Formats: sequence, structure tokens, C-alpha cells
Amino acid sequence: MKSKLTFSKLMLFIIASTNLLLSCGKEKEEVLPEQISKIEFLESEITLKIGQSDTLKVIHYPQNITKPIYKWINSNPDVLIVDEVGIIKALKVGKAEVTANLIDRGLKSKIIVNVLPVLPEKLTLEVSDKNLFIGDSIRVKFSINPPNTTDIADFKIDWSSSDEKILTVSEGMVKGVAEGKAKVIGKIRGTNISHEIEMNIKPILPTSIEFNLESGQVEVGQFLEILFKVNPENTTHKDLIWTSSNNSIATVENGMIMGIKEGEVVITAKAKSNSISKSIKVKVVPAKVIVIELSETQRKLMVGESFKIIANVVPVEAKNKSITWTSSNNSVAIVDQNGNVTAKAMGSVEIIATSNDNPKIVNVCYIDVVDLDHNINTYISSSSMVIINNNYTGSANFVLANYGHKTATVNRFEVLDGFGNILTSSNDRVDVTNNRQRIYSITFRNNYKPVVNFYFEIDGKKFQRTITMK
Repeated sequence: MKSKLTFSKLMLFIIASTNLLLSCGKEKEEVLPEQISKIEFLESEITLKIGQSDTLKVIHYPQNITKPIYKWINSNPDVLIVDEVGIIKALKVGKAEVTANLIDRGLKSKIIVNVLPVLPEKLTLEVSDKNLFIGDSIRVKFSINPPNTTDIADFKIDWSSSDEKILTVSEGMVKGVAEGKAKVIGKIRGTNISHEIEMNIKPILPTSIEFNLESGQVEVGQFLEILFKVNPENTTHKDLIWTSSNNSIATVENGMIMGIKEGEVVITAKAKSNSISKSIKVKVVPAKVIVIELSETQRKLMVGESFKIIANVVPVEAKNKSITWTSSNNSVAIVDQNGNVTAKAMGSVEIIATSNDNPKIVNVCYIDVVDLDHNINTYISSSSMVIINNNYTGSANFVLANYGHKTATVNRFEVLDGFGNILTSSNDRVDVTNNRQRIYSITFRNNYKPVVNFYFEIDGKKFQRTITMK
């Protein structure tokens, strides 16, 4: 019994020791943590616009492990920046490669980031006042949206007008041309983005009218001009309507007044565009002579001749048209009050016409009184002569021509030599009328310095003409 008990105890000890050893062996075994085996970006390539930010998303496997800390490598810091947690910000147009590194595991993943410019999306035009007067100018302001548009200052605006007859626009400066409405159009160059605003171009209406006269006077048939000014100077409506209170006394056109008959009128100028007006009183008085016109202002008369000077006064509306006639020398010529002039003696004289209405107005006819033989001409018409020591041999024609209207009667023709001896003569009476002539043909035979005499009379007055051979 004792041996069986001892064996049983021994077996229990062995079993207990074995369990103890087994238990100790389990406590000493090392348990390793689960490791990241792969990392990757959600996308292989992304796009940002300048100024935008984004967080790079990296997936690790297995995903039940806590997100690790990555080291970021940026291939182009000029294009974008990346911080320690993977937030990137686009700086300029371009491309960059960003690498996420898990250094302790030797893992990495790459992503391409494309940075694009921020393009304009909207154009807005603004003007301080959409009402603009003709001739005035105003600048149109513009803004491009979004405000962060890349190189926003480099964008140019193309300007145009929907109607250049109403307004013009250049480099954003609008100028009113004519009354009406038109649109100012702005377009971002190189795009289809535009905006327009409608402008109302208004006229500059007159505010007052000025005359150079407070009152006026004009003669019948004469003109009086009113110089006028429409204010302001830049008014676009300068047209005036002119009226006379009595057109039978005076008429007016564009400030020019004409006297019709004696009396008094009111001349008014009124703006076409509004009620602004200006008036002036004008008195129409009888017309005064301002000019005397003569039918002749220069004449030659022979002693005893007469003629009449016709005188007309200007204006024809002059009330007193009478004229006083005088001669500056009655011994040379006289004039009656009808303008009839008679030549008395040789000389020069002035026949003066003076207005009785206005004695300062005169006109003169200048008269030369000549003798009756003034229009008689004597000359040698042809000659074939040999001259030796002043002795003449040959033939010649001697002419008496009458260019006047009175008949000249030749009483005697004679030829003498240089010693006074008569070589030949003729006492035949010959009448030489207007535009006629008398020719004498003479032959010389070695005659010394011949002399030719014509004796003639006009209206009973005797004359002599001599031709000396040279």
C-alpha cells in the first residue's frame, strides 16, 4: 500500500512540474506588431489653380493600422509648396511631383500636381453717372472677377460703342457726341467675356441770349445786324427763331434787320429748344443818301459842245433824292441843275454833284475842254525820198484826217522850201467830214528843207497845221 501511494505521489509531482514548465514557456514567447506593407495616393494626378490648397490623401495597408507620418518630397517648390502634413498650395503655373515617403518601411508613392492659372470669369463696367452731356467725357471703370485671376493686371479691355453717332469710347473714356442713348461695350481681350452699360447723352440747352445792342435804328431799305451770343458757349442747341412784331415795318433773318418803312418794331430771338428769348426795340427812319452814281465821270469836250450827266442816288429808298450841280470853273464849262454841261473854253474843269439830303455825299465828273481841231491829224503817209545836204528829191503823200464829228474845210494847201519860196499851192476848198481824209501827193526835185502848210476851218474858226520835212 505504501509503495502504491508513493508512486502516485511521484506521478502527481511529475505532472505538476510538467504543467509548470509548460506554463513558464508560454510567458517567455515574443508577440510582433502588425506592419504597413504598402502606401499609395488615391489619384495619380491632380489639378489645382494658382492660390488653391488641398490635402494629399495617402492610403496605407493594412488600413487598420494608425496613419503614419510621411516625409514629403516636392520636385518643384516654385510651382507649389507642401507642409509636413501633406497640405499643398499652388503658387504658379507648372507641374510638380510630390512623393510621400515612409522611410522606416522603405515605402513611397508619387503624385503629379498640375497648377493652372485662374482665368477671368466675369467683367463688370461701372460709371459714376450714366447721364452725360454732349461734348463731355467720363471714364468707365472696370473690374475682372474673380479678384485672384492670374496676372489680372495684364488683361486688356477692348472698348466699343453701339452707336458712334451718339457716343464714342477710347481706352475707357466715353465722350458724348449727339443726343440719344447708346451702349458702352467692354470685352476682355482674347475671351468672350464682356459687359455693357447704357449711357444717356443729353443736350446742353441754352440758358441766356446776349445782344450787342440795347436798342437800334435802321434806315428804310438799309440793314442793321444784331450780333448775338447764346450761353453757355458749349450749348448744343444754338438755333434761334427770329421774329419781328411788324414785318411791314422791318423784317429780320438770323439777326439781320431790314427797314421797310418808317416806324418802330420789337425784334425777338427765341431759342428753338426751350423758352429762353431776348428782345430789342428798333426804329426805322427815312433812308439817307449814301452814294451818288454818275453816268460819266470823265469826258472830253470841244469848245461849244454840250452833254448831260445822269445822276442816281443810292439807296433808291432815299426820301430826298435832289442834287445840286456846280462847276469848279464856269469860264471853262457851265452846268445847269439838270446836269447839262456846256464847254466854254479850253481847260480842265470839275462838274460836282452834291446830295441835298446829305451834303457830305458828292461825286465828280472830270472834263477836259479842247479846241475844235483836237480831232484833226496831219501827217506824211508815205515817202520815197533822197536827201543830200538837206535837199530833198522824190515824192511824198501829205494827209489831213478828221476823226471828229465836225466837218473841217481845207481852204488852202501849200508847199514852201526852206527859204520861204512857194513850190506849189492849192486854194480849192475841200470838206473833210467825220472819219475822212484829204491826201496831197507832192514831188520834190532837190528842194531845200521843204515845209507843208494846211489851212482849214471848223465852225468858222480858222486853223493852220505845218509839217516840216526832216
